[in-house]
Amino acid sequence: MKIAIISDSHDHIEPLDKVLGYLKKNKIKILIHCGDVSSIETLNYILQHFCGTVYLSRGNADNFYAKQNDKNFYFFENVGRIVIDGKKISFVHKITDIKHVEIKNSDIVFYGHDHKPWMKIADKTIIANPGNCAGIGYMSTFAVYDTTNNKIKLEIIDKLVK
Repeated sequence: MKIAIISDSHDHIEPLDKVLGYLKKNKIKILIHCGDVSSIETLNYILQHFCGTVYLSRGNADNFYAKQNDKNFYFFENVGRIVIDGKKISFVHKITDIKHVEIKNSDIVFYGHDHKPWMKIADKTIIANPGNCAGIGYMSTFAVYDTTNNKIKLEIIDKLVK
C-alpha cells in the first residue's frame, strides 16, 4: 500500500492542489500530514478535496484545534501512532518531540518542521522528513511510502502536473 506524507503546507494551496491531484491520479488513499497546515480553512480544504483518510499531527504553526471524525480524519495533539499493513508508523511535527523509546518501537518515523527532506536509518527504524509542501527554504516536496517494499520516494511538487 502507498501512503503519502506531507508537512509544512503553511496555507499554500497551489502546491497542495498538485499533491492532491497526484494522490487522486495514483489512487493513494492515506495521507499523513506532519503538521503546520496553519489554518483550519486549509485543513478543511484538504478534507474536502481528498477522498481518503487523513492523519494529522499538530505543528507549532497550527492555530486551531481539530476534532477528528470517525471515518476519514484523525488528529493527534503531538505524536501520531498508527499501524498499516503491519508497519508501525509514528509521525510528529518536531523530531525532538518524540522519545527515543517511541522511535525504537516504530518501523518508520516521519517528521517535519525544519522543511528539509532527509532520511536515515537508526537501528532498524527509518526516520524521514518529507520536506515541505509550501516551498519555504527548500523546494516543495512530499514523500510516498510503499509498505510492500518499505521504500520511500521523494516527489518534487513543482514537477507535478496539476
